[in-house]
Amino acid sequence: MNVNQSDNNKKIRKFLRSHQWLIILGLFAICFVLGYIGFRKYFKSLGSDYSSTDLIYLVLQLATLESGALSGSIGWELEVARFLTPLVAAYTAVTALAVLFRKQLDLLRLRMLHEHIIVCGLGEKGWHLVCQLQQEGFNIAVIEIDPSNPRIERCRELGIIVLERDARILENLKIASGKKAAHLVAVCGNDPTNAEIAIAARELSVERQHGVLHCIIHIKNPILSDLLRDLELGFEAYPTFRLEIFNIFERGAHFLISKYVNPFLENHQQSNSPQFLIVGCGSLGEHLILQLAQRGYETRKKTGTSLALTVIDPYAQATINRLGAMYPLLTEGCQLNPLNLDVDDLALHADDFLVNQSGICAYRVIFICLEDTHVGLQAALSLRQRLDCDQPAIILYMPEHSGLASLFMDHQQPSASVYNIMPFRLVQSIFTADLVINGVHEILARTIHQNYFNQRLTEGVQMGQKRSMATWEDLPEDLRHSNRRQVDHIRQKLHAIGYGIKPIHDWDAVNFQFSDEEVEKMAKIEHDRWMEERLRGGWRFGYGPEDPKNKTHPDLVTWEQLAEEIKDKDRQPVRALPKLLASAGLQVFRWKGY
Repeated sequence: MNVNQSDNNKKIRKFLRSHQWLIILGLFAICFVLGYIGFRKYFKSLGSDYSSTDLIYLVLQLATLESGALSGSIGWELEVARFLTPLVAAYTAVTALAVLFRKQLDLLRLRMLHEHIIVCGLGEKGWHLVCQLQQEGFNIAVIEIDPSNPRIERCRELGIIVLERDARILENLKIASGKKAAHLVAVCGNDPTNAEIAIAARELSVERQHGVLHCIIHIKNPILSDLLRDLELGFEAYPTFRLEIFNIFERGAHFLISKYVNPFLENHQQSNSPQFLIVGCGSLGEHLILQLAQRGYETRKKTGTSLALTVIDPYAQATINRLGAMYPLLTEGCQLNPLNLDVDDLALHADDFLVNQSGICAYRVIFICLEDTHVGLQAALSLRQRLDCDQPAIILYMPEHSGLASLFMDHQQPSASVYNIMPFRLVQSIFTADLVINGVHEILARTIHQNYFNQRLTEGVQMGQKRSMATWEDLPEDLRHSNRRQVDHIRQKLHAIGYGIKPIHDWDAVNFQFSDEEVEKMAKIEHDRWMEERLRGGWRFGYGPEDPKNKTHPDLVTWEQLAEEIKDKDRQPVRALPKLLASAGLQVFRWKGY
């Protein structure tokens, strides 16, 4: 079956589902007319004269098989009616029962789900995530508080269970089989709602007997996001619960830099500073400024070359001043040039910032980060027309669907005036299965294992020589779980030596070094955690190499009894904590007065 035929079949099925009751009504009308005509002809041929009321009654009895048993010559009208009417009636009854008992059937299906994903909220973000997860083959349950949301029926057409309830209420999460779910993603329309869902999910996790509930919540407000991120690695008291905070604009900026900036910087050989332009200091624009400045700081330390960044916004200077107060190294690796210009004046002042004296544009990428799609499109077209060429790439942020902007989603035959204007659909780019499966906790756990794996290789341990000497994909699940628990335990180890975790503002924090005494204390705590985990899993001390079959291990002894080379296995990841946390946008800090 080719793609066109498959699409046509989907359209037909969608049409039939959407209009099934009209189709049923039409079939009943056809059956009634044919039955009426058929009965009238039949009795007329027998010389009987039935009234219209009698004929209507006989037609209605066809649905219950009470009037169709006739002898003699029967016309085709009645022949069709007496077979079609019961079939339509039966289909109608089954369909009606399915609608009446749909909620009960959904509850039954929910009880059968295990390791599924609960998505709370069916806005644009939730809907796109649900579609992506279903395409990847995950089992999904959706909770949506608004029964009039048209996406509810679209989910049900896809076979996805939807509960029309408030996800902030603990009992509703229980009904969605939250005690057996692997992930819960809260993407409702406002931050407080998502935070309340996380609180309910944490309480629900206490009742879990197996596994961990990984709760991922979307927080748009950057200040609240920073405050809540402080809790991401802080739930050691809830061993069956993991919290992850994400900000769509922060991740969007990271996506854009990874795609359009990093490849260029990796191949940049010239001594001059690469230049970038940002138009708009909204949520996405601010995160782009911060991440470009941080990337520039890292580049300067490695190559001595910094970035040049021009920012255009009516409040560009004020924004830079505010960010500079929060991030002291903002200008260390980035030559910032804020221009307080209104978007409407871009064309008028283009010569002041867009091209050099030779009329050449020096920018590698231009980011249009305006909240209004039409204004952003106007700015992109204005800049492209002024440049009169297809370079550099202009990345146009499109926060929502719009008629005019949708034209730029088709790149088959771009015209010269808009060529290389690339639309960036934030929701479609960020809300993918990776958001759920490969979140911060999972990335940190993989990094811990990869660091361990690389270190053992340098020591001469061969791949496959031990159970732990395998790639993450081939690593036994109990060892993956141990790495995840090691991530969960980071805050507790730091707290023991007077340190905390917060969102990174000091980009030099990646180079922070603990004292030897601090390293020793945290390494011992990590060994104790690992030993307790193994003992709880039925392992015991045994001489010789590790024996997974009999669950014996030679390192299940106190810290003082360990050999120095074994202790180093715990010291190494502790020393790497600042770099590990920085990769997740976090840093360590010392508590005041400790």
